[in-house]
Amino acid sequence: MKKFVLVSVLLAGLMFSSSLGVCAKTTVDEDRVVSEIGMLVNNGKYNAALKKADEFILKYPENAYLYYWKGTALSSLGNKKEAVENFSKSIEILPENVGSYILRGVCKYELDDYDGALADYNKAIELDPDNISAYYMRAGLKLHIGDLDGANADFEHHGKSEENN
Repeated sequence: MKKFVLVSVLLAGLMFSSSLGVCAKTTVDEDRVVSEIGMLVNNGKYNAALKKADEFILKYPENAYLYYWKGTALSSLGNKKEAVENFSKSIEILPENVGSYILRGVCKYELDDYDGALADYNKAIELDPDNISAYYMRAGLKLHIGDLDGANADFEHHGKSEENN
């Protein structure tokens, strides 16, 4: 089940990173730094990403994407509690930040906070009803807690979404 979660973190991260800059007003410098941090995370250079995120959070404390990538790096290093804090800060700044809800849910799941994870996946789906990652993660959670009908419904939705693409 843990492998399922790690793969899903990568999928959610990729889906979120494709929407950077869509919802928030940022400067060119902020966009450059966010992209650099995202590349560091995607290349497995988590400590370098954390260092750069911390540096630029001081400069741009209202940039939701800096907290998103810091949370992603922390989660990848196994620090789920601090990752949850950073995803929460990202959501506080940019409440429509679907990727942060999904990855915060993943961390909560790994911290055995199944109700919290479910709430985050539900919110992600509410914000983006076509988000395949959110349905996939929620299905995995439902499967884990024994809600087979709910898991099947989410997996079926996932399959229908792929057929429509």
